[in-house]
Amino acid sequence: MDEDELLMIPGVAYVPMVGKVTVAMLERNLMRLFDQFHHPDRQFKQAKTESQTWYGNFVNLYTAVAVTLILANQIMFKK
Repeated sequence: MDEDELLMIPGVAYVPMVGKVTVAMLERNLMRLFDQFHHPDRQFKQAKTESQTWYGNFVNLYTAVAVTLILANQIMFKK
């Protein structure tokens, strides 16, 4: 598809490229979220039991890993 075909689709906004600053801000926000909510040294307001892990559950861990890999891929292989 070319740009003209994409613009004919209702509700589509064409963005030619994502800049370095956007990628840097996404990575910064990801690191802040990890530090504020998922870091193992962070004291949670809820009482943790012995069986609880620092990442909460498998979905939280999977999401964090997937987003990190996507951002790393964007940064490393950007032309």
